Amino acid sequence: MNPRELLEISGSFWKTCALHAAVKLDVFTVIGDARFTVEEISQKLSGSQKGVERLLNGLTAMDLLVKTDGKYANSPAGKAFLAKDSAKYIGHIICTITICWNRGRNWTRRCCPGVLSEPGLHLAMMS
Repeated sequence: MNPRELLEISGSFWKTCALHAAVKLDVFTVIGDARFTVEEISQKLSGSQKGVERLLNGLTAMDLLVKTDGKYANSPAGKAFLAKDSAKYIGHIICTITICWNRGRNWTRRCCPGVLSEPGLHLAMMS
């Protein structure tokens, strides 16, 4: 194991968070076959423009969205598997995993009760 591999493991957490948030917010269905600016998507999601932009850029880095000329569109995978109007939609499975993940998210506090956790940290990153 080397530092790069450890950082990849650590970064996987943020990819998971972004994917789960996007599915829960229904980002891929909202975008559908269209191309929207961050302002338009923020409005449709009733979200913070800054937070939504961070999420969209993360999804773009993961190849789930495509950004061209300041507008976001679904990638083929995003449209096929994460938009509710697709016959291949798997978002319901991701949502089930989210429920299980939320039940176990306080592992640090359970394993080391003296260590303070910061459950709102992810929210601060999105604001």
